[in-house]
Amino acid sequence: MHYTFILSLAAILVLLIEIVMLLMKKKPLLRIIHLPSLMIIIVWLAYLFAFIGNDLSLKAVYENTAEGMSTTLRIAASWASGEGAFLYVSLCLAVIVLILAKRYSLDAKYLIWSNVLLLLFILLTSLNGAFEQTGFKASAGLGLNPLLKNKWMYVHPVLSLLAYGVTIATIPVLLARLNHIVAVNLLRIGWILVTGALFTGAYWSYTTFGWGGYWAWDPVETAQLILWIAITISLHSISMGMETFRFGGFISGASVYLALFITRVGISPLHGFANTRELTGVALIVVLFYLLYLAFSRTELVFSEIKRLIREKTPLNVGTTFNLAALFIAFLFLFSSLLVHSLLVLAGKSVSAPMGDSAIRIYHPVLLPIVLLVLVSMPLCSIGRRYSWRTLISLLLGASIVSSLFVYLTYQKALVWSSHSSLSTNIMISLLVPFSSLSLASIIIYLAQSLRQREFSRLTSVTIAHLGIVLVVIGVLLSGPYAYSKDIFKTSSLQPGESLDLQGADIKLKEYSYFLSDAKVSISMDNYDTTINQYAAYAQYLMAIELTQIVSIIEKAENKLENNGTKWMLENQKIEAVLTNNSYPCVAVLEDNTTENCIIELNDIGVFPLANLEGSTIFVQLLLIGNISLTASERVYQSLINNGGLTINMTVYNLEIKINNTLLELPGFTILTFNYEQHTFVMPRYIDGKIIIEGSTLIPINGHLKIGEEYHNLPLTINDPQIVMYYALLTNEDLKSLINLLRFVGLYGDFAEGKIFKEEVMQLPASCMQLSSLTTECLAPFKFSIVVPESAYLDINLLGENKMYKSSLRFDVSGEVKGIHGLVPRVVTIRKGLSDVYIVVTSPIYLDQSLDFSISYPDLMVYYVSMIKETLSNEDILRLCTLLASGYYSGAPNIGPVDIVYLSMVLYSYANSYSSVIDKTGLPVQYKYIPGVNLVWIGGIILVVGELLLMISKYLFMERKTNSVEAESLV
Repeated sequence: MHYTFILSLAAILVLLIEIVMLLMKKKPLLRIIHLPSLMIIIVWLAYLFAFIGNDLSLKAVYENTAEGMSTTLRIAASWASGEGAFLYVSLCLAVIVLILAKRYSLDAKYLIWSNVLLLLFILLTSLNGAFEQTGFKASAGLGLNPLLKNKWMYVHPVLSLLAYGVTIATIPVLLARLNHIVAVNLLRIGWILVTGALFTGAYWSYTTFGWGGYWAWDPVETAQLILWIAITISLHSISMGMETFRFGGFISGASVYLALFITRVGISPLHGFANTRELTGVALIVVLFYLLYLAFSRTELVFSEIKRLIREKTPLNVGTTFNLAALFIAFLFLFSSLLVHSLLVLAGKSVSAPMGDSAIRIYHPVLLPIVLLVLVSMPLCSIGRRYSWRTLISLLLGASIVSSLFVYLTYQKALVWSSHSSLSTNIMISLLVPFSSLSLASIIIYLAQSLRQREFSRLTSVTIAHLGIVLVVIGVLLSGPYAYSKDIFKTSSLQPGESLDLQGADIKLKEYSYFLSDAKVSISMDNYDTTINQYAAYAQYLMAIELTQIVSIIEKAENKLENNGTKWMLENQKIEAVLTNNSYPCVAVLEDNTTENCIIELNDIGVFPLANLEGSTIFVQLLLIGNISLTASERVYQSLINNGGLTINMTVYNLEIKINNTLLELPGFTILTFNYEQHTFVMPRYIDGKIIIEGSTLIPINGHLKIGEEYHNLPLTINDPQIVMYYALLTNEDLKSLINLLRFVGLYGDFAEGKIFKEEVMQLPASCMQLSSLTTECLAPFKFSIVVPESAYLDINLLGENKMYKSSLRFDVSGEVKGIHGLVPRVVTIRKGLSDVYIVVTSPIYLDQSLDFSISYPDLMVYYVSMIKETLSNEDILRLCTLLASGYYSGAPNIGPVDIVYLSMVLYSYANSYSSVIDKTGLPVQYKYIPGVNLVWIGGIILVVGELLLMISKYLFMERKTNSVEAESLV
């Protein structure tokens, strides 16, 4: 039992005691009101120190850290997993409750609800296994997800978790009906945090994944957008009344629970940090539905407040109503789409939430009119107080006319925003651009007038935030089709010292260098719950049993064949032969069975053994292939042409040919106008009484082989079971390549002697020695754990537009064996005004074309294995290679454990003779031009600034109001 678990139990006990005391209306002492929150903070501190201190007995530390990892990254790793996420939400909630409990210590309802929420989250933390022990003594951690080793790991998850905690902290305030200013301020902070989380997450994706996109409608992204919409509804409804605001607060809380379910229970394929703990999912969904009930049970009061607002049909009120209506429809649509999928996942159904192309097809047609309505409301909300309805309607009508014209031109393909995108996408852009431009112009006009009049009000701050939204919309319209599309990437190779012009950006590879990280990770195969582990374990079994037996058979058979000098007969390859004479008298048998004398000359003759396995017998015929000159009449030539062959009987004595220590005696043979080695027909020529055939084949008739002192008739028959098995094995080309590979890397002898995985084989029960009876239980002896360097780096220095870009490609071994893929590409963005030249640099592909296979691996992976090869035994390297091959080729079609044996041997071979391929092939780069993308980031910053200014102005207003009241009291 880990000490963090004991502390969590203590926290749960304290929470239960205080809740019971409050329910029994027994007021707890003021000094222990804060104890539950303090206990949560203590639990978090203990959890954090477990990461900092590399306490591998805690499972979360073991699974997310590496030996030698920096302290800052260890801290970040503490919130990387689902367990840590729940604890950090608990921490945020505890800190807020600690602050508010002092002020509202007499409010039992607030204390009860806040403690219930704290209890829920510390229970969720425990249910998700945050405090589970490893169960064994680990020498090093498994390492962090490669994609999380990024500077944005310190920002995006923290903002997300803080946003969740702050938003949830408003629920007890709303339920206890405390001062609404507290709830408003909490939601404002939550809105700033979730806005920051959305844009930092988008930028993280943009600069990390290497496809150029910042939004893919991944369920986690969509869930955060839903939360942003919900809080925005709540903040926009403040002017309407408290019931509408409370409605917004409750749906905001429900959105947090939906986001937690999706991120931490799991329907998101991109954000693979979830685990499917059913009880956690049930708890989150139950609370979600309770908050939805609290929200929608007061719809009658909400509608009455909305009606009161729109009675006064001012442009500002109408614009606010349009905005709220659009946001609420978007909320209902997106929320329900994810909720349905979440419920199906909870019910055990295998479903995929909309994302990527499927989400675009579903979401975009519905969201288009919603975005249009928001853009229409912008001029009403900004300049509506300063211009008449007639002016505003004229402006909107003008935008509608321009928009209609743009749509028509786009339909006629006279106006194309993105040539690679669909017609519907281009029409959508044409429809929204004029209204976006009108919104932008109206906001700029309002802000310019406010600046000129030195007027700064709440509306000014709101309008600044609206400016950010409009800039984001324009940025998405311009950049979205280019950022999202992978098809527009252009590919090139960057040679060291050479310059490339990439979409107007000149870039040059100045220098590069490789190195291994100091951090160490434990690579373990202690279970078979993943296909990668199963295939790797099966591959090791096949090496230990099947491959060892095969090599042993081959070794014994080859020794026998080498001893009697007949190995060449089974290799189906032409070998050079020695003739006692080159010219022989002969008799040619013609097609009408008449004969004619001839003289045959043989040159460049080689023997081509043609072996064929029939049942349990090998038949070997020896063919002679070479250049033949036959002195004979034209009748002989015509007979040869007509039949494609000619029988030749030798006179005086046999034709004798020496091959190694074997003597071939031929009393006769058939000449064919066909080359068996090259599988081509040859054309005889008759010149000056000579028949000339280059590359002809001679088939022996009644020939004899003298092997040592023994004579054998042709075709030769071989019945030795060991040699028959040997030949049968080598007729499999894949197996033959594998055997040649073992010889090439120097492992053939170890396999022949049974040294590979010898200890594992000794632990196998007799029932596991046959492949037909193999079960997962038989794989138990192949469990292993080794400590290796965590990463290999390729540092590159690029010179682009007179600026040096320093970057590192990274290969994480733990990522590869976990199935995440360990190679992390690097993105370089060269700014061109508001646009980017988006460049993706990745590792070259290592392919040794001198070998007889075409299997490739990332150069950086091969470098990694080559560097650690000298520090590990052959068996450990093979273990690692099976895992890496299984991980790298996971998901590839028609790949099984037998293939992994071959693939891992190839990786071993590459590492054995590694040298960087960058100087030969260059550094692969992909690039594309993304117009207007920087408007998205500028808009996001302005959004946050606008809300911060609003909070500051509210605070200053409250200060002035307080000072005024104090002054009046003094008078």
